[in-house]
Amino acid sequence: MKMHLINPFFRYVQSFKYRPVGYKVVPADNHFIYVKSGSVSLISEGKVFHLNKDDILYSPKGVPYEFFTAPTDEGAAVFTLVNFDLSHDECEDTVPRPSQRYTGSGKIKKDRYISRISGGKTFLAAPYVFNHAKQYYSYFSKIINEFQGTNEYARELCSCTVKELVIRLHTFKGSVNDSESDAVEVVTEYISNNYEKKLENKFLADIVGYHPNYLGRLFKRNFKCGIQHYILNIRIGEAKKLIAESELPLTEISSMCGFENYPYFSAYFKKRVGINPSQYRIRSKTIV
Repeated sequence: MKMHLINPFFRYVQSFKYRPVGYKVVPADNHFIYVKSGSVSLISEGKVFHLNKDDILYSPKGVPYEFFTAPTDEGAAVFTLVNFDLSHDECEDTVPRPSQRYTGSGKIKKDRYISRISGGKTFLAAPYVFNHAKQYYSYFSKIINEFQGTNEYARELCSCTVKELVIRLHTFKGSVNDSESDAVEVVTEYISNNYEKKLENKFLADIVGYHPNYLGRLFKRNFKCGIQHYILNIRIGEAKKLIAESELPLTEISSMCGFENYPYFSAYFKKRVGINPSQYRIRSKTIV
């Protein structure tokens, strides 16, 4: 796979409920489908694919598929769909192109770019299911948040995330080591974005589908400390920035960084930094 040639052009993302019984489509774009809940079966190019919660389906442009069994969970599966071309240079337009009902006419061509990047391999050239891929949902979530925001470069940023997702999935073999690495990355990213909240080990482990004790062992292996110790280090790092760069009251900084009370914050800060928050502020103002 010639990854350096992949330059995805993101089109759109959407989440929806679907009752897919006997419905055949031909994708107008390449797309990833993440199954958020429910289960469904489909057939493409004579192969049967069974999708369950947290599975990802990759479907290439122009390859018809048909949902042929109804989901068992309340009559509808919930999907997140990300559509994209594989190259900015060869995309034909910049607006979303919805999938069309398949009539067998073959009017929608397969992606011309696949033959250039596949290197004789089937990845991206044919439908494929990635099972138990919960650790990759953070990429779908990132795309949704970016696309729904107000950034004028949202589509470009989403395209970058799509490329990263393609690379991650290309190396995904379902092995324990790959899954563990991705799981730790997902959790640490969540902590970085939510360090001010109450973060329990069980909640963080649930994000990636691991047992709290097992996730704790992964943190000790990667960071030489437990999950809560890692969180405290992140909080102290953010607190140091706020103390040095702002005039906010120390009690407010303590709360903003996720500490339940100031005495504990002050004591732990001194333990980690060597001086208390007040002394740190004075010292930071005297450094030129």
